[in-house]
Amino acid sequence: MRSIAIYSAYFAQFLKARLAYKVDFIGSILANVLVTVSGLLFIVFLIDGDAVGSLGGWSRDEVLFIYGYSMISMAVFGML
Repeated sequence: MRSIAIYSAYFAQFLKARLAYKVDFIGSILANVLVTVSGLLFIVFLIDGDAVGSLGGWSRDEVLFIYGYSMISMAVFGML
């Protein structure tokens, strides 16, 4: 329980430090959204193109699932 209290206090201080520079905070959020959207668009345009119908037998939906699954771990890493 003590570890949770220490982590909560650390996270609160980290958040205060990040919010001290609001433009930087908003810019980092927008940059993360841009990277995620560009990755999704790359997959959609790559597989939906006439030249490439699938990647090694993987359909677009399967590739998007794998991409989304990998982004969950990146989100947890970024949050912690």
